[in-house]
Amino acid sequence: MSVQDHTTAEDFFAPEVVADPYPLLERLRGIGPVVHHEAMDLWMVIGFDDIKWCAARPHVFEFPAEWQVGTFGVNVMQGFDDERHDAIRAVWSPDFNRRHVQGYRAMITPMVAELVEAFAERVRAGEAVDLVDAVTRRIPTFVITELMGIGPERRAEYSRWSDEMARIPQAMIDSDPRRRERTLAEAFAARDEMLDALRAEIARRDGVETPDVIGRAASEGATATMSLDERAANIASLVFAGYETTSKLLAHSVLMLARHPEQRALLERERDRIPAAVEEVLRHCGITMMTPRRAREDVEVHGVTIPAGATVGLMFSTANRDPARWEQPARFDVTRAPKQHYAFGFGLHHCLGQSLARLEADIFLNELLDRLPEWDVPEDIDFGTNFFIRGPKAVPVSAA
Repeated sequence: MSVQDHTTAEDFFAPEVVADPYPLLERLRGIGPVVHHEAMDLWMVIGFDDIKWCAARPHVFEFPAEWQVGTFGVNVMQGFDDERHDAIRAVWSPDFNRRHVQGYRAMITPMVAELVEAFAERVRAGEAVDLVDAVTRRIPTFVITELMGIGPERRAEYSRWSDEMARIPQAMIDSDPRRRERTLAEAFAARDEMLDALRAEIARRDGVETPDVIGRAASEGATATMSLDERAANIASLVFAGYETTSKLLAHSVLMLARHPEQRALLERERDRIPAAVEEVLRHCGITMMTPRRAREDVEVHGVTIPAGATVGLMFSTANRDPARWEQPARFDVTRAPKQHYAFGFGLHHCLGQSLARLEADIFLNELLDRLPEWDVPEDIDFGTNFFIRGPKAVPVSAA
């Protein structure tokens, strides 16, 4: 197929596109199974099965390590496609497996209940309260700092640092050089502050392993395979991923249930449906809209040849609405039978913290429906300009 027949130049970062990207994404689907974005020089893979094929072949589609170096200062586990990835991931994987994560429920629930009660009380009193600032940014920050053994006085800093770092991946391929330089300078400053703080925390342990995420970095297994900078950077990657995706998942959940009150009422009555509802929010809304790879060689995907060295975008956002996999994929339906989706990636680099994110969302929705079974949000919500890690900047909630 001709490359010229499979190109686009649309602005993914325009506020109106980030607020509602799906008309653009459906246009991409209409262009072809692989679409080349000329300005970003990005080859976007569109369909569910094609993305699965690519993600399952790290020997063909490698994770571009420079994206991780750019975000975290040095390469981290997501930037490796070999046994190095497995060795680093093994340091922390016991803390995030599904069974172990369920043990965090007793720690998380009282904190979520306290935040939601204070939020709901203000809403019931007639205020329009920003859910993001009051609740959804705070929950994952509390959880990840607790798991790190960090005191509450540092939580706001880690939230701010993560917010700034979330802008790095998009800025790295921004075609506007001035905007790119400005964004990266601000984001790198926040990254360096976080890394300095984490190096100090690791040093404070003085080589003594403690039963927390930072303590794992003082273990013999971690110190044998990673330098101090690598240990700090890998912890930063856990903080960043755990904060950004979960905060946005919670905010998307409240938005979608406000726009579908009959489904919200169903969940309020039948709480056992909440886990499936969380999966539908993940599928329908997306958070990580795309993840990068690089072609190690010329490779044909669904009849389109991607050249060696090209940056490839696995478009999870289009795959999760693939009509070949889901009936009426644009429809939000909490009663939909869950199927595998790509909200947490696929293959070697699937999200380590996905079970924790699901637990936080389950607890949050139960606590919110207990205290505020009905709510309203405005139609016009600001999603900013971050397409790659997409979520509302603020969600003003008022009583229904």
